[in-house]
Amino acid sequence: SPSKSFGIKLASMTHFVITDPRDLELMKEDNPYEVKFSLHSFLQAINFNIITKKVNFDSDLHTKLIRTHLSDPATVAAFSPVIEEASKTFLERNPLVVKGQTTGKFDSLNDWCSRYITFVTSRCIVGPEGYDNDELLQTFMKFNDDAIKAMGLSSLLPTFLQFLAAKQINKDFDVVKRILAPIITARRSSGLKTPKNQPVFLDFIIEAVEDNSRVSDLVAIVVWGGLVNLQSTFTSTLLDILNEPGLQTTILSSLKSATSENLNTFSPSSSPQWKILRSAMFESIRLSGPITGPARILLSPVPLASEPSLTLPKGKVAT
Repeated sequence: SPSKSFGIKLASMTHFVITDPRDLELMKEDNPYEVKFSLHSFLQAINFNIITKKVNFDSDLHTKLIRTHLSDPATVAAFSPVIEEASKTFLERNPLVVKGQTTGKFDSLNDWCSRYITFVTSRCIVGPEGYDNDELLQTFMKFNDDAIKAMGLSSLLPTFLQFLAAKQINKDFDVVKRILAPIITARRSSGLKTPKNQPVFLDFIIEAVEDNSRVSDLVAIVVWGGLVNLQSTFTSTLLDILNEPGLQTTILSSLKSATSENLNTFSPSSSPQWKILRSAMFESIRLSGPITGPARILLSPVPLASEPSLTLPKGKVAT
């Protein structure tokens, strides 16, 4: 029978695309340890360190903080009212439909969605003080665009000139630093608390990093990590729901008893009020997800679990 893995050449790297669940399980089991499949090596190969700065890339602290805190059900649940409150605030300031009207027209719904995502993400990461600063929000969105351009430019430059690709990104870091400096100082020195013990991701970073300048850089990186995934998935999911006849009405009806208190992202069966919306979201992501798969560089030759006679070669990419 034909192999369920095949190789394709993308830029300077050969990617072996694996489709059998048994082979994907190999990557999943290795994920916490990166003994056979390395995400870090893959990101280095695509010049990811240009965006995050070398010190952050080498320590991988941003990834560790995200995995530590956002893998905790209690912490994620505590963010639910934060997201709900920020969403309501944004909608009050930027209504899709003018009060008293039932319809509205937008030249660019994508732009509205990007501003919404950035606003809510900033509230979760930065906290209640200064998160809605217009220059900060604009810089977060600009950072997202500049990061994509930097990665593309760096792939065309020789190693000794790749610092040029980071020039605009570094300017974005400086703007974020200027705005966040007093906020970071205040939270560190006085231990500012948010209402109802609502979490602020900035506090997790402050606890792990002593240098306020680096704290600011990590905030920009974590916000970017959220935007780069949400900007495509949120908009496509919204449009998929709108384009499916009757689905919007069905979802709205199913959400009548849905609240942030009965939403459990780690146990779908325990939050049936969100079932239909969750299903629509996952189906949309399945059809047009933000990433193609868990790309990893092979640190050693790896025989396929589904076909042991075939071995993925060291130094290539498994995806």
